[in-house]
Amino acid sequence: MEETILFVDDEQNVLNSLVRLFRGEGFRVLTADRGVAGLELVKNNRVSVVISDHMMPGMDGVKLLSLVKEVSPETVRCLLTAYADLKSSMAAINEGEVYRYIMKPWDPDDLRHIVREAVQRYRQATDNKMINQAAMRQNAELTDMVFRDVLKEDREGNDSKNILVADDSVFFRTKLSDILAEAGHMVGFASDGKEVISNLTLNAGSIDLVILDLQMPDIDGFGVLQWMNDNGLNGKPPVLVTTGAYDAGNLLVRLRSLGATGLLSKGFTPEQVIFRINRILFPEKVAKINKWKRVPVSIPVDFTDGHQSRTGFFLNISETGAFLYTMAELSAGLRLVLKFVLPGIGKVFEIIGNVKWATGEVHGKALFCGYGIVFNAIFHTDRQILREFISDEAVKIETDNYQ
Repeated sequence: MEETILFVDDEQNVLNSLVRLFRGEGFRVLTADRGVAGLELVKNNRVSVVISDHMMPGMDGVKLLSLVKEVSPETVRCLLTAYADLKSSMAAINEGEVYRYIMKPWDPDDLRHIVREAVQRYRQATDNKMINQAAMRQNAELTDMVFRDVLKEDREGNDSKNILVADDSVFFRTKLSDILAEAGHMVGFASDGKEVISNLTLNAGSIDLVILDLQMPDIDGFGVLQWMNDNGLNGKPPVLVTTGAYDAGNLLVRLRSLGATGLLSKGFTPEQVIFRINRILFPEKVAKINKWKRVPVSIPVDFTDGHQSRTGFFLNISETGAFLYTMAELSAGLRLVLKFVLPGIGKVFEIIGNVKWATGEVHGKALFCGYGIVFNAIFHTDRQILREFISDEAVKIETDNYQ
């Protein structure tokens, strides 16, 4: 697939020079002469690499790249800078997680090399994301034996919901639509606040959830929430707010006062979107599934069956077990010794567990096979640390969704 490179600079002659330099290099090249225009291009296109000038009127390059990080985390970000403003440019390395800064005037061969490396980095990031998303979508459906029974009941019934996605970005509308449609929901669209209000006026009773962007033209997300309050539609239907960048403290207070059900960052992964939506739409089933508190994670695991050492990932974990994703073929009842480190803890856990169940019919059809692991032997102190970790992660989820 042709990769897209975006150049942002307020000087048209610089943009023209960059376009000439990359003509015939096999890339789709976009340009913008302002930071705001560049951000809109990122929102509405799958951009592999952004190279932005630092000193521009209005939104400068550091601010632009920090916002690009929010709306498109995989996009590789580079900063063009002159020697005179090099010191201030260094702040961008942390603020926007800039991959490289490029000195003006640049060497054409060096710049081509940097862009090729950045494109390779983007491909690796997106490949890893696709693998993780495929794995975690399966994990979200098959976390334990109880959940499998619930899903069977769901297939025999009808849990498809009508969800209205409101966002002025075609990219995000499409992204959310793909995730929701894959989960079996019906999806409608609105590109601004006026369309949301029109939909709610005509069809409020048939819409099960609104996913609402805060920053939209004409009437923004706050305006929609205020209109719902004024017209007796507070929470009818529930509203999950999305945003790319925000001051969480002040924003949460305001959203709560307007009756929003939850807040979702645009940097969230598909499995987290489904997790949040399920908590809103199916609270009884989520409660049934979470008899033992289980939290989503992505933790590398080394394990052995006594004969062969293998690797995989825990994609969720509870006090009593975990969901293990691995390319290894494991049989039900197999005893495993598992070693892993919890994020932020640093301690190496060594736990004995058994394979309880497998996702089934996965080999040859998916990149990985997943297994439900039941923990059989764990030190008391380790169990306490694990319990506290799970509790802390659950609180974060509760706070983010404020339910």
